[in-house]
Amino acid sequence: MRPGKGNIVFEMKTLDGLMRRYGDATFRKLDDDGQLTRMHHWIIGYLYDRQDQDVFQRDIESAFKISRSTTSSMLSLMEKKGLVNRTGVPGDARLKKITLTERAKELHVKHVSKMQEMDEAINSAITPEEKAELIRILDKLREAVRERLAGVDPQAENDGRNDRA
Repeated sequence: MRPGKGNIVFEMKTLDGLMRRYGDATFRKLDDDGQLTRMHHWIIGYLYDRQDQDVFQRDIESAFKISRSTTSSMLSLMEKKGLVNRTGVPGDARLKKITLTERAKELHVKHVSKMQEMDEAINSAITPEEKAELIRILDKLREAVRERLAGVDPQAENDGRNDRA
């Protein structure tokens, strides 16, 4: 079957694309110079949810499955933009604790609000019954894809990622 109307993968991909475009446009409006990417916002969210914990670069690398150099360059930009602070840890000069600035916390709250607006718009387009059915179908599709993935990449199932938000 060729991609197009009626092809489930195509339909899901186009909806995903529209939602990503909305998210990216929202990020750009929230960011004064448009340099922050979706990943920067995910890192801000990760740090926001762990404000009561010590978080280090290696934690971000592990959580997002990204390299040390990628993480370092992202954190450098975020530090330069006044979004994170990296502070040394007594007893180990190599470790730098990563914390959000007040500006990043405010940015995160605005971002979450915009994403809630999107969620509300999507929810208002369908009935509660349709939503329950959609969730049921998505769970079924997710499981089918997991089974296929396990057949071609047995490690994928154990890579530590949470593939359901």
